[in-house]
Amino acid sequence: SSDLIFMGDGDDHRGIPRVEDFQALRRRAHKVLWFNPEPEWRWYREDNYMHLIKPHCDGVHVVSTLRELSVAVDRLWR
Repeated sequence: SSDLIFMGDGDDHRGIPRVEDFQALRRRAHKVLWFNPEPEWRWYREDNYMHLIKPHCDGVHVVSTLRELSVAVDRLWR
């Protein structure tokens, strides 16, 4: 199996995402990581669903700069 990396803010302007679809992907992946450009306090707005997705990830990292991306990637191999 492979690692799965998502990059996005977790917003869904069409409604609540189908978490069961995300879980199906999770079952097929070795590791699931999410790089989110928004600060964590924004994950709980009405159109953001990171609070539903985060429990199914092996890691969720705030990545909005190259420095944050570098730190997150370094943590993958620790």
